[in-house]
Amino acid sequence: MRLAWKMVAAMGLAAGFGAAACAQPPAPSSEPASIYPAEPPDGDLAPYVAIGSAVADTINLASAHWSGAQLDAFISGIRANFSGHPVPLDDKGGRILQEMADKQKEAQANPYSPNPEQSRIDQYMVHAREGLKMRQTGSGLLFRVLARGAGPRPRPDDIVLINIFAKGPDGATALPQLGARNLRVRVGNLFPGLGEGLQLMTLGGKMVFIIPPQLTFADGKWPDGVDPGIPIWFQVELLDIAPR
Repeated sequence: MRLAWKMVAAMGLAAGFGAAACAQPPAPSSEPASIYPAEPPDGDLAPYVAIGSAVADTINLASAHWSGAQLDAFISGIRANFSGHPVPLDDKGGRILQEMADKQKEAQANPYSPNPEQSRIDQYMVHAREGLKMRQTGSGLLFRVLARGAGPRPRPDDIVLINIFAKGPDGATALPQLGARNLRVRVGNLFPGLGEGLQLMTLGGKMVFIIPPQLTFADGKWPDGVDPGIPIWFQVELLDIAPR
């Protein structure tokens, strides 16, 4: 999963994430798959994914904080060059490259500069929000409504009954150790991002969340089989609310 995480963080979810991916809620009788993109290439193609990630790291692409459209244009330039039709670098492009180089030098010279891993997470969340047309709360939680419920919203002291499915930041790697069916739990006992997300739901609703690491396990112990410091996808169905 580490390879896939580095790929999507560096390339901004360019291949698999589109608005249509979240358009239809999955059948409730099976684990949802329709809201997630396809797995990145593996086998013989896996080294090329790693090369792309290494190139992005080399040019410090995450620090550029490009929009999805800007990243798509960058990738189209690579394709043009590969097909034998390179696009000349104009003055504006030169300035952008120089700004990126200056940022890289500043980061190397400043021991108190932001953690590069955090920069990749921030870039990932930006492209997830734009590419999937998700909404974002002040804490950084991303969410999208798959099916609207009706009635009350749970509060921190309420006991809820939920179905929950979890996947890694590639949107394909299942994390069954973080999921459950018919889970009965107090909202306030969940980690911050999931507790916040549940309070946005109404009874009978389904939502998908992308939760940054600071709102899940942060600097604490991460579950076995889950790479520390990754954003995690959750799809949640709110089945019942039992106020305390």
